Amino acid sequence: MNPFVKKDNSKAIACPWLNWRKDYTDATPGKIQGVFIMQDWWCSSEPKEKDSPEKSLEYHVDYIRKNNFSSDPTIKNLWNAPSWKKAIWENKTWLVTNAVWGLRKGNISSGYLGDTIHKAAFPIWAKLISHFAGNNKDFKVVFAGGWAVFENAKFNDKNLNQYLKNWEKWAGKGTGKNDEVSKLGDTNVYGNAYFCCHPSVWNSNFNCLKGPPPNRV
Repeated sequence: MNPFVKKDNSKAIACPWLNWRKDYTDATPGKIQGVFIMQDWWCSSEPKEKDSPEKSLEYHVDYIRKNNFSSDPTIKNLWNAPSWKKAIWENKTWLVTNAVWGLRKGNISSGYLGDTIHKAAFPIWAKLISHFAGNNKDFKVVFAGGWAVFENAKFNDKNLNQYLKNWEKWAGKGTGKNDEVSKLGDTNVYGNAYFCCHPSVWNSNFNCLKGPPPNRV
């Protein structure tokens, strides 16, 4: 992945959504009710010219903040779903993030990023989720996109802790294995996992989740 360029011309492998919500680092686990996680994202209007201003991290953060959804289907569809709009932009009880931070290399704007990249990225988002889930049994994580779904459906466990354990096993073996997963510890993560398609493909006839999932009884 390529880094974003910052205003001071430094470079950073970062997630624009988390940089928009810088307050999340100070938020107690109970304040955040859930996490909406995509494979990766940058505004679709971003020019591909080298070092263009639009590649800046600040540009992307401002794009999210202003809900400038006119040309970006991801933000447009999340904003146009009233319950997601309320949870993400108004009440800010949900965090949005990317599993893989930074910008894609080359001109391919979509598609699976590959096992090696995802195995490297897993400990980062797993620790984020673990922190905010805390001991909240009603904590929810929505995994948006095919990147998060195992080919063997039995590993797509709705129990968040078991789902993360399945990822841990997968990331720690085979090609591109990440030895860092062994440092995640044996802490149990409470909450539930949900799966849907990426919001960029939602439309009036197809929307996996129109809003944050309700608490399970």
